[in-house]
Amino acid sequence: TSISAQVPDMTATLARALDKLATAPMLVRVHDRIRNEPVDVRVGPRELLTILMADIADGNDFPVFPALLYTIERGDDSILSWFVNRRYNEISGMTDLMPIAMRCSAGASPWREAERVWYAGTSLLGNSMNATFPEVCAGLDVDLGDEYREPLVSDAEVLFLSGTLDVYTPPFQAERLRWGMPRATHIIVDFAGHEDMIPMQAVQDALVDYLSGKDVADRRIALPAPDFLSVDEARRPRPPPQGGGRACGWPPAAARGRGTSCGGCSARSACSGTAASCT
Repeated sequence: TSISAQVPDMTATLARALDKLATAPMLVRVHDRIRNEPVDVRVGPRELLTILMADIADGNDFPVFPALLYTIERGDDSILSWFVNRRYNEISGMTDLMPIAMRCSAGASPWREAERVWYAGTSLLGNSMNATFPEVCAGLDVDLGDEYREPLVSDAEVLFLSGTLDVYTPPFQAERLRWGMPRATHIIVDFAGHEDMIPMQAVQDALVDYLSGKDVADRRIALPAPDFLSVDEARRPRPPPQGGGRACGWPPAAARGRGTSCGGCSARSACSGTAASCT
């Protein structure tokens, strides 16, 4: 796309955008839906990384990232403002402790925690994938211990659905679980993010076949490869953000050769990924 000429190196562009915000944070005006009033939000490197990590596995949003970083580097918040509006109103209300406690209960082994610390200190993204974890867990005391983290062994019939562009529940995680689950089946959807699969007719057909007792182990499914939006395309009006849900109908179908999608995964007894719906 035309954005490739402006952003030939995403890593370098991200580094420059982070440096820009570290030197001169941007003030983005959002509409606080709870108080029904405008609010100016300071966006620095941490806030930008929070936005990127929240949407990096969303096939409707990450095609906008090159244009987003390109405009931030130039002090332009025309694309950033939509993301800030969305995330500000998502986190400005009451916080539900249940999902936080569930995540904290899994904990981490000492070697895994050491690995996290090492990557956080060397990666351009820092600890943004984990956000406030594991620090927030210290106040909950819900870690179930090393026994809970032992490899899962089960003869249950399970269908795993994974997308190759899903950074939250990537295919290799399902493959790890399959080591102890001899009756598990794994369908990998090429070019799918965390929330792109369920609306696909091919995926729905595979689920119906699986639940009907058919063998779907050899099923091959793919989305069109993502096409990153130009700055002008990314600036086009988007549906208003609706809390934590993303806006249906975006990006334009031409960006990925398909219509809008919302979803997660489904299975006979368990699955990787999470279910979601557009609001």
